[in-house]
Amino acid sequence: MTVFNYLKDGYNSSFNRFYQENSGVDASKKGPGSVSRARTQQYLGLGQASAEATKVGMRTARRGVSSAFQETDMKQARQSLDIEKGMADFINAIESDSSDNPGPPIKEEPELTLSEKLYGKKGTETGPVASNSLYNTPVPVEGFTRNAGGASKESQEAAIKEIIRVGRTLEATPEQIAHALAIARYESGFNMYAAAKSTSAYGLGQFINKTGKEYGLTADNRNDLGMQAQALIEHTIDNFDTAKKKGYDNSYIYALHHDGPSLDKGGLSISKEHIMPFVADYLKLLETYQ
Repeated sequence: MTVFNYLKDGYNSSFNRFYQENSGVDASKKGPGSVSRARTQQYLGLGQASAEATKVGMRTARRGVSSAFQETDMKQARQSLDIEKGMADFINAIESDSSDNPGPPIKEEPELTLSEKLYGKKGTETGPVASNSLYNTPVPVEGFTRNAGGASKESQEAAIKEIIRVGRTLEATPEQIAHALAIARYESGFNMYAAAKSTSAYGLGQFINKTGKEYGLTADNRNDLGMQAQALIEHTIDNFDTAKKKGYDNSYIYALHHDGPSLDKGGLSISKEHIMPFVADYLKLLETYQ
């Protein structure tokens, strides 16, 4: 067996085994957001399987090469075998442990440039705290409050980046992502721990318990930034679909988010004043943040 085949077989067997165990998609749960939720699960499964299989495959291949060339100098082996340069580079990487051979430099994360108005809207609520509200529960991370905008700029930027990342993973349009950002700016001020006093509304999109459950949010994962972003993106996509079917313009996207199908809680006027004026700015942000 050639060195190439030895390495290839070790990697392929590891990848196939891990992929079969981890990349299944359970789309049996129907209801709002089920299609995009299944698509996200598939993407995450594929990404995790590929990354883990690469590590497992490298370990397997390293052991195989070490055994095959236990008494042979690797340099002489490479010189005696007609291996193309790419394969030689691969063997070089195997010779050194990952701690000694970090590989090519990691590409820096693109810079997120925000004007002051694109950070979260700050707000406080007055009045009594409802029995189902999380407003008075301890915040699990220091530096946050339960109020809209009660997060540092750094934390808000992390939330914005996650909404964009999840939106692109779910193949949302730039306009849909821009609306999701404008909604999160107004609803929670990009504070993932924001909680309403008067209802159970919580997180980036301020979903009440019933709506959040429809999009996979539970008491166990409601503090997961990725899950919050996914629920917000899925709900926004669904509201775009509803508005299109009913012949509404895009100012109704937030109205549907705020009021539901009844459109009787003032969401349209809020949309025109606090959502729509920011959509164009977030669209420009998406053009520069790749």
